[in-house]
Amino acid sequence: MPASATAASRLRLGQQMARFCRTHGFAGVDIDWEHPKGTEQLTNYKLLLQQVAGVFHDQGLKVSVALPGWLLLDEPTYQVIDRVNLMCYDGDGRHATLEFVRGELKKLVESGAAAEKILLGIPFYGRHIQTRRALTYAEIVAKYRPTADIDEVAGVYFNGVRTVVRKVQLARDQKLAGVMIWEVGQDVTGDSSLLEAISKEIRRDS
Repeated sequence: MPASATAASRLRLGQQMARFCRTHGFAGVDIDWEHPKGTEQLTNYKLLLQQVAGVFHDQGLKVSVALPGWLLLDEPTYQVIDRVNLMCYDGDGRHATLEFVRGELKKLVESGAAAEKILLGIPFYGRHIQTRRALTYAEIVAKYRPTADIDEVAGVYFNGVRTVVRKVQLARDQKLAGVMIWEVGQDVTGDSSLLEAISKEIRRDS
C-alpha cells in the first residue's frame, strides 16, 4: 500500500481519515489491511498504525485494527492502538471452533497485545469444511433449521447459539474487551438469533 511507504504519506493518510471522522461525526477508524506482503510491508503497517494513532489521539479519536491470528504485530504498536479486533475465523476445516479461537487468542497475547484491548471475533456465517464455500447464518437457518447445540450441517461448519454463548464466556473469563461480529446482517431474528444470544449472556453477568 503506497500510503504506508513513507512518514509523509502515513501522516497525510492519518490527517485525511481524521478529517473525515470529524466531518461525519465518527468516533474513530478500524484499519484492516488484507494483507501486508513481506517484511517491508509489515514494518510499514506497524509504522502506519502508530502514526495514525498519534494523529487520532491528538484529536480525541480512536483507532482499532482488525487482525487474523497469523498476522501479528508487536508490543509498541499494540500499546498505541485502542482495540484489536481478532478475526478468529476462516481457519482450515472447521473454521472457527473454540479450540481454534483459544489458540489464536494465545498467540495474540504472547505477541504483546493486552487482553483488555482485544475483541474476540465471532462469525455469523459458516464455511463448507472441504470446498470453503460460505453461507450466511441466515441461509443456514433457513435451509437446515439447526438446533442451538449444532455447529455443523451438510458439511458446513458454523457457530450455533451454544457455541456463541461459550465464546462470550471465554471473552469474559480471559478479561477481554468484549466480542466483535462479522457481520450482524447475516443473523436471524427470534430464538435462533446469535446477536440475541450474545446480548442475553452479557446481560446475565451484569
